Amino acid sequence: MSKTLEDILPPLTDGHTGGPYPSIKVRTSYGYKPTPVTVEMKNESAEKVLNEVARQAGMYARVSMSMVTIWPTKENWEKAKAEKERAAAASEGNDAGAAGGAPSSPPAGTSPEQARADAFSAKMRAESIEGGKKVSAETKEMLKTTIIPHVSFKEASIDDVAASLGKTINELLPKPKDDSPDTFNSFAIHVRKSSVNKPNPVTLEMKDAYAGSVLNEVAKQAGMQVQMTLRGVTYWPKQTEEKKTEEKKADAAVEGVASAGGSASVGAAGGTGGGTASSEGQDVSGSFLVAMKGVLDPFFTWICAATLRASVIGGVIIALQLLLGRIIPARWRYALWAPMVLVLVMPVLPEVPFGLFPAKPAVVSSEVVATPAVATEVPVVPATAPVAAVVG
Repeated sequence: MSKTLEDILPPLTDGHTGGPYPSIKVRTSYGYKPTPVTVEMKNESAEKVLNEVARQAGMYARVSMSMVTIWPTKENWEKAKAEKERAAAASEGNDAGAAGGAPSSPPAGTSPEQARADAFSAKMRAESIEGGKKVSAETKEMLKTTIIPHVSFKEASIDDVAASLGKTINELLPKPKDDSPDTFNSFAIHVRKSSVNKPNPVTLEMKDAYAGSVLNEVAKQAGMQVQMTLRGVTYWPKQTEEKKTEEKKADAAVEGVASAGGSASVGAAGGTGGGTASSEGQDVSGSFLVAMKGVLDPFFTWICAATLRASVIGGVIIALQLLLGRIIPARWRYALWAPMVLVLVMPVLPEVPFGLFPAKPAVVSSEVVATPAVATEVPVVPATAPVAAVVG
């Protein structure tokens, strides 16, 4: 049975958005119309199903964070782009003819093709900006007006809360009036964690509350901050001075140890690619360099100090020979160079008397601390407020 892409994808998402459940988005750039899909599969992984659906629709699937986005293939995208450019050029010609004049000439040195391409790009940028503003306004309005009848959690993790709230809010959203990608028809809740921050369990029960108030109360109990995105919200760790210090210590503790990670992606031809972590190739170059630095630093310090002092004393001796050459007998003049031998020998002795030469400096290992990224703070409004902080 032949179905459109929109008929097939909603059952695959099972209504889940945010948290551990991936949401599926379809992007039809330049008005590309996906080919109807005819598919029948049993006991297959979601990956194979998505790749087969995308292939038949003339598109490909790509993983990005906690969602899967289906895009037109490069060939179909270029065809749709060329058709839209031709339509835009024809429309500009018709508008100029209707106005009773010729279209404005491009700047000097610009070909007509480049001028049409620039005009089309500017038009597409303007449409994209307007579409984003529309979605953002609809998101804010939804958080202000959508009322959740009842929500209850007891010692629940932030991931479970995000998944449940994402499903509940999407069920309350009205059905979209059209299939335009700029229409707000879904709401995603994402959770971001750090290596140190541990969100608190959430115990919450609210009735007939605005969606924005519920989201703010969850952030308050979890010890996190919430920030509105284009089509949803994201919970970020709340950075305090104590947590910043803990993260710096944790990052410094793993300094000098190399590790390899893997990633997974869904491509047009199907299949995922992953990486493996191995402990056999531990990098010890950092520790070796630190140890060598501790050995060489005192040596070079002694050499530099001895050279400086030898130069100073040698200059004094030469001056004395010139000034007192006629007073001091010749056989004693060479005795003045004895301090030079002492200057060169003293740095290698275990201790130096009278503080005339530098003592062996202490070896201090330097730490390179990586400062973690800090999310922007968003003011939190009490749960009783009708307008949530995440909506401005």
